Amino acid sequence: MKKLLTAVAFITALIIAAFISCCFYYIAITSSVKFDESKLSGAAQSCAVFDGDGERVDFGSYSEYVEIKNIPENLKNSFIAIEDKRFYTHNGVDYRSMLRATKNNFFSGKIKEGASTISQQLVKNAFLSGEKTVNRKLCEIKLARQLEKRYSKNEILEMYLNKIYFGNGAYGVAAAAKIYFGKTTEELTLSECATLAAVVKAPASYDPYSYADKCKNRRNLVLKEAFSQGYINESEYEDAVKRDLTLKTQNSSRENAFAAEAINRAMEILRLSSADDLNGFRIYTSVKKSALECISSASDYSLNSNYACVITNNKSGKIIAYKSDIGALKRCPASSAKPWLIYAPALQEKIITEATKILDEKTDFGGYSPSNYGDKYYGFINAKDALCKSLNVPAVKIAESLGSEKIRYYAKKSGVEYTNDDLSVALGNLSGGITIFQLASAYSPFSRGGDYTDYSLIDKIVSPKGKVIYEAKETYEKVFSRGTCDVINDMLYETAKSGTAKKLNTLPFAVCAKTGTGGNKNGNTDAYCVAYTPDYTVVVWLGNADGSVMPNGVPRRYRPRRVVGSI
Repeated sequence: MKKLLTAVAFITALIIAAFISCCFYYIAITSSVKFDESKLSGAAQSCAVFDGDGERVDFGSYSEYVEIKNIPENLKNSFIAIEDKRFYTHNGVDYRSMLRATKNNFFSGKIKEGASTISQQLVKNAFLSGEKTVNRKLCEIKLARQLEKRYSKNEILEMYLNKIYFGNGAYGVAAAAKIYFGKTTEELTLSECATLAAVVKAPASYDPYSYADKCKNRRNLVLKEAFSQGYINESEYEDAVKRDLTLKTQNSSRENAFAAEAINRAMEILRLSSADDLNGFRIYTSVKKSALECISSASDYSLNSNYACVITNNKSGKIIAYKSDIGALKRCPASSAKPWLIYAPALQEKIITEATKILDEKTDFGGYSPSNYGDKYYGFINAKDALCKSLNVPAVKIAESLGSEKIRYYAKKSGVEYTNDDLSVALGNLSGGITIFQLASAYSPFSRGGDYTDYSLIDKIVSPKGKVIYEAKETYEKVFSRGTCDVINDMLYETAKSGTAKKLNTLPFAVCAKTGTGGNKNGNTDAYCVAYTPDYTVVVWLGNADGSVMPNGVPRRYRPRRVVGSI
């Protein structure tokens, strides 16, 4: 019995000693942390983005401050339900959630859950860096408790909703409501409120434009939590989950759209779930002002549709310009995929040559019957002319000979993955779609002697302490032989000269090009043009964010006034 009491006493002493040590450690780490109330006011950007000329990019126009009285209950409740359900009862730190997260992370062997309250998130964004360390967490706890002593819950919620990042350059709920829905916060529906609460979890991953289904699933989770916690009734819940994402179909042109894309990429590089974790970081991009000036605004042509354009430097492997009024959507590339997805692999595998004759006629491929544009067929036609005219039947016949495994193999080497196996992939019908950045990179072997590169947008990322924690290094992988690329270049040179991209034949220099148009019986939904020289590649997309038919189709008079200029 005496030994047992001794052991208990010893263990108790160790626990007390450990507790005292932790207290001293906490005091030592947090003693220098200052609560600066001035940093809490207004909407703020979490990081700085610089262009390729070293100048800081101003996209603060997407920050707006809105008072709590103008924030609807559904919006406040959506955030509380999904982010901090005990917001109104804790003192800044939810110790119950913290213990649960610690246990789950310990048994999983990795950080799967966070337990930051709204108060903790606010002070982190306002006062601290995004570095994930124990010391920062301790400082966060101290500041959150101080915050709760100085401000009411409504004041804290107001500041939080005006600080957080929603993606696409939007800081704060007011800017997010305007960018995504074209509304004030007061005009938002329950479904839209839940959508905004869903996005902040990971703006890059839950971008409603690029990942609509994923965002919708997260939105429905927010609604489920709001219902289970009594913020909405059953009929409100059932009505909201049935609604589609009612996104704004056309935003105003954003000169610095690349800054929002840079933030998304920085989050992916650093494996961050929230842009708020980039607080204090500096992101240096490769975008050049001179290159941006070479992109003609689609609004000049009264297209009544959204647009995106990217320019790459093929020598350096960098993105030097990106403009969009809607963000980097994932869409099916249509016929713009044919050169790298079908023709180049078939040339590489010696299934075809430039001169191979292919019978172009109405054909049934086991229930799949693709049609050429205008239902026009040419009989026996060589592969070069078939690509120049962007004929669908020959492309599908080549794909059938190539086989789905080979197509998928070369697609993956070109930075593209998809899940469908049907022959419609030959016409660019890729499940999930791809971004224009992926499309530009897929063409990279043709201007680089067969070497694929994933064009980089970010040159380097610098931590709040001034340490370079990421620096871009050019990577490449051989996909096609130089001979294959020479043949494709010859084919696409002819396409720009007399084929589907012949409107580019007035340029004062040689260019290779390919177009792609997707749509349905009602009209065009997507239009692409990819043009490249040994030095530069330009990719242009036109369409609507919601995938609807473009009101004016693609006007005949539309073509870029300048593809590349003096860069």
